[in-house]
Amino acid sequence: RIMETFREEPYAKPEYAAKCITWYQARNYCLWLGEQVGVPMDLPTEAQWEYAARSRGQAVANATDNGKLEGPRNYWGGDYPWYGTPPGTFPPNPLGMYDMAGNLGEWVLDWHFPYSKEPQINPKGPDKGYDKVAKGYGAGSGSLYRRAATDPDNDGAGTGVRCVANSGKPIK
Repeated sequence: RIMETFREEPYAKPEYAAKCITWYQARNYCLWLGEQVGVPMDLPTEAQWEYAARSRGQAVANATDNGKLEGPRNYWGGDYPWYGTPPGTFPPNPLGMYDMAGNLGEWVLDWHFPYSKEPQINPKGPDKGYDKVAKGYGAGSGSLYRRAATDPDNDGAGTGVRCVANSGKPIK
């Protein structure tokens, strides 16, 4: 019954982010979108996602304009329960990116792997694995540090999609 709720009104409207999609559906959407606009697109790597959420790698608690989650209550018993909030509910981070905290988890390209104890620049995940990484899941803790290992065929986690343009030139 919970999964049916995700697909029912009012949460399956254009005002809400796409959710309940598998990693494969999310990736295929990004690749398709890139073909449509003529720019190479894909899911972000975990490092790309973190860098953007942290406004170029800053140490902030939440990916918002001031590092705090301000806005409607959500998660347990709040105005927007665990199935997400309408896009733009929370303020953007300093890069102008909305909803990287306080909303849904988002698929990233990487297979799940343990973090290295040593600092790394733009780390890459392994070439294969069992679970993919989903980042965010801000409803509840709001923390962008939240990381989940999720079966890539799972469409029941409420996970959404954010695409990244992999271009060395500014996009017009």
